[in-house]
Amino acid sequence: MTADETLRVLAAVEAAWLGDTAALESLAATAPGERPLPEAIAAYADTAMRELLAASYGIHDGMPADTLAAAA
Repeated sequence: MTADETLRVLAAVEAAWLGDTAALESLAATAPGERPLPEAIAAYADTAMRELLAASYGIHDGMPADTLAAAA
């Protein structure tokens, strides 16, 4: 995900939390080349879950293959 996509998703979550339908509608509008908002939210959720699970189990770049396999 790009930084702009991440910010758009987080702004949409904030707008939904606050019940700001005008902001949510604005964030749902897409420009050429942008992902639809539901797709961007799904991509963000997938990335967040992967990062949280990796952090929870101590998985990081540079781990030996056997240690990585055991942690995964």
